[in-house]
Amino acid sequence: MAFSMKSKTKVTIPQEKIKEIIQYHFEEEVISYREVISGFYNAIYYIKTVTNEYVLKVAPSKDIEILTYEIDIMKRETKVCKLLHDIHIPVPSVLVEDYTKNIIDSDYCITNYIEGSTLFELKNTLTSKDKIYFRLMEYLADIHLIEMETFGYDNFEEKTYNLQDAYLRMINNLVKDAIRVELELPNFVLELLDIIYELSHEMEYEGEPVLLHFDLWDGNIFIHNNQIVGLIDAERSLNGEPMMEFVAMHWDIFAYDKLPFIEHYNSFTNNPIILNEQSELRYRLYQVYMYLLIVVECPYRDIDGSFEQQKQWGLQELEKLHQYFINKK
Repeated sequence: MAFSMKSKTKVTIPQEKIKEIIQYHFEEEVISYREVISGFYNAIYYIKTVTNEYVLKVAPSKDIEILTYEIDIMKRETKVCKLLHDIHIPVPSVLVEDYTKNIIDSDYCITNYIEGSTLFELKNTLTSKDKIYFRLMEYLADIHLIEMETFGYDNFEEKTYNLQDAYLRMINNLVKDAIRVELELPNFVLELLDIIYELSHEMEYEGEPVLLHFDLWDGNIFIHNNQIVGLIDAERSLNGEPMMEFVAMHWDIFAYDKLPFIEHYNSFTNNPIILNEQSELRYRLYQVYMYLLIVVECPYRDIDGSFEQQKQWGLQELEKLHQYFINKK
C-alpha cells in the first residue's frame, strides 16, 4: 500500500549545509544532490561528488515531537547496520554517524549508495518474486542468529529480560504517546487493549532475544538484476523472538501461501518457528502492537491529511484483530 511521503519529522537541509557536511567528512565537492522522497521518518538525500555517491539520512530536529521508541533510533540503526554488515547481510555501509549537532541541529549518518529498485516498485513486473522471498528467508535466518542482551528497544529506561514485560512496556509507551497528542482511539481499540492486557501471560517465551530488523516490507528490500542488494531502514529494529519479524512484513505466516517460506526459513536455522495454536495467539498479539504503532504514529507525521490513509488502514487491521480475539473467547 502506498502512502504520501509528506511528514512532520522530515527536515529540510539547505544546500550549503549539505555541501558543508560532505566537505567536513570527506573533503569532497558536491556535484549534485536530490531529496529522496521515500521514507516516513528521516529526511534522505542522494549526493554525488566527483568520485563517490552517498546517502545522507537526517533525523528529526530536537524540537520535533517523536514517539517514545524513536528516541535515539539513529544510533540503533547504525548499530544494526554494522552488526549485519559483519555477517555479510546486504545492508548500507555506515561511513559517518554524527550526533554532535555542530553543523545542523539533527543527528545524521552517511552511507554508501545502493543501486536498485525496491521490491514494492517491482512487484508487478518481477517474475521471480518467490525466489526473492526464499533468499530473504535465508538472510533472516542469519540475522536471527545474532543474540541480544535484552528484549524490546535499546532506549528502554530499564533493561528488560522478559518478553512479556517488554511487550507490555512497548504497548504502554504507545498508549502514552497517543494520550500525549490527544489521539482518540475507537472503542474497539480500547476493548482490544483490555483483551491483550488480559492475555499478556501468553507472551511467555523461553528463547533468547535475537536481533530483529522489524521493517522488511517490500519497500525496504532493494533489488538489482533479480537479486537482493540491500535491506534498508533498520531504525525500527528491536530485540525479540524470530517470529515477530514477519509481523513487520505484514505477512500472515499462518496462511497457506506463506508456509513454503516459513519451511525454508526453518531449514536454515536451529531455532525454527513452530506454527501452533499458542504461537498463533502470540503472533496476533505482536500484530496488535504493529498496527497500533501504525495508527499512533500518524499524528506525529501527518501534514494536511498525508497520513490519513495509513491511519485508516491500521484501524482496519486492528478491527480484524479485535474480532479474532473476541472469537477466541
